[in-house]
Amino acid sequence: VNYVLARGAKVALIGRNGSGKSSFLKILAETCRDDASFPDTNYKYTGLVQKSRGVKVAHVEQEPPMPSDITVGDAILGIQSSASTTTTGNAQNVYEVVRRYRLAASQADTNPEEFTAATAAMEARNGWTVLTKADEVATKLRIYHLLHQPLSQLSGGERKRVALCAALVEEPDVLLLDEPTNFLSLAGVQWLADLLTSDPKLTLLMVTHDRAFLEDVCDRILELDRGKLYEHQGNYESYLLAKEERLANEDAAIAAAKSKYRIELEWMRRQPQARESKSKARIDAFYKLERATKPRPLDPNLSLEVSGQARLGTKIISMRNVCLKFGDRIMLDD
Repeated sequence: VNYVLARGAKVALIGRNGSGKSSFLKILAETCRDDASFPDTNYKYTGLVQKSRGVKVAHVEQEPPMPSDITVGDAILGIQSSASTTTTGNAQNVYEVVRRYRLAASQADTNPEEFTAATAAMEARNGWTVLTKADEVATKLRIYHLLHQPLSQLSGGERKRVALCAALVEEPDVLLLDEPTNFLSLAGVQWLADLLTSDPKLTLLMVTHDRAFLEDVCDRILELDRGKLYEHQGNYESYLLAKEERLANEDAAIAAAKSKYRIELEWMRRQPQARESKSKARIDAFYKLERATKPRPLDPNLSLEVSGQARLGTKIISMRNVCLKFGDRIMLDD
């Protein structure tokens, strides 16, 4: 593929399951991320991925990997490991300054000197802005009450919301999101849509199957289909019309290729003596033409979902005597 993600664009990346959308985002994230703590996904690819100097990129995976030795509060501040954090001295990272303040505030009665030093560091590094942002986003994503919980005790949906919160608190220039509305309430989805559209400078590339969210946030659609990218500016409905036209053109090209193929096939079936003097270029062209006659996969259009709408009839699932726990936290009890 060849593609340029324009500054300030809000792009929805769509495609059939298994077409490579998540892999595409991981390649971009692995290549464009600056911090050494970002896990190496080792995606193998050829070609070149570039970004402008100084551009900060954040990536939220569909199922984010989460270290188990840190708390939710640390993860929201982008801290990857408890061993790498600084709780005393002069921390250079504003997020570690905020972490230090949180820890000092919880121990202010027993260690007032550290609390005073941590407060001074917050003033010097403008940590109050980061703290306010972190608390606001954590509240909106319904994880504020989990700040002191270890990540290892969270459910998959909670970990996804923590990863999304950390990316938003980081305030990146480019945000790569993989199914961001999974595990969000309807109110959370609307809040996220408002947040993403409120900053015209934010560049967004996201995978989503939520049609309403896509149309609220994105101004263009990028489809990954059979290893190629097709970009369309406009809403989802106009994209479907444009795709129908593109597929009709493909079908017409295949039909034309089949017509020519029948003539060339007749020539190829002649005795070798009859075509010894013919050019090798025509033989090579025949095999290229043969590939062009292959029918395309039958799946022309994607069917994206709309948040909150009933699907598959009125009754989706029935359960009896269901229990579910995460450690001591009871989610369902009979």
